[in-house]
Amino acid sequence: MLPTLMRKTLFLIVVGLAASTPSAVADERFFSYSYEADVLPKGKWEFEQWLTYRQGYPDGDRQFSSHFWDFREEIDRASPNV
Repeated sequence: MLPTLMRKTLFLIVVGLAASTPSAVADERFFSYSYEADVLPKGKWEFEQWLTYRQGYPDGDRQFSSHFWDFREEIDRASPNV
């Protein structure tokens, strides 16, 4: 069994860590480069556009290089809770 002083110290450390954790807040996305869960306000919408460049060698053939542009569009609309 742990001595009383060690139990009190451990208890205070656990309580201190639990009290210092930040609370979760749902808000609009501020870092658009990374994809994260987004909660839009009711009645709002957003339009996202992604453009990605890829270069590679099909089947490992270094004599032939391929270049691709990938386009992606997305429209999100917040709907009221049903």
